[in-house]
Amino acid sequence: GGRLINAHWAVKRIEQHDGSLILSDRPLIRLYGYNRPGATWVLPLTPHAAFIACNHPSNLAKLMKLSGQRFVKETNKPSVSRAERFVFCADKSHESWLKKYLTPKS
Repeated sequence: GGRLINAHWAVKRIEQHDGSLILSDRPLIRLYGYNRPGATWVLPLTPHAAFIACNHPSNLAKLMKLSGQRFVKETNKPSVSRAERFVFCADKSHESWLKKYLTPKS
């Protein structure tokens, strides 16, 4: 837990007009191993906010500078692909692309 505690943290807020985040039954998105300098954790908290922790401050700065729309797009795809059984969305705009990423798991 020390690596996560000492990581650089922020909450990314998404404006209504930028879309909304998908929530799932396996919500934590991890990039790289926790002990790598580029390790990043993204946890959607609500349809309009996500917790971000990065080992390197420049990675956190890059994510925080992303437009809301780009952050939503880049977060929703891995969020949906990690889901085991359930995904939750706040608006119907996601229906058109969700089927492509929701595949039955064996």
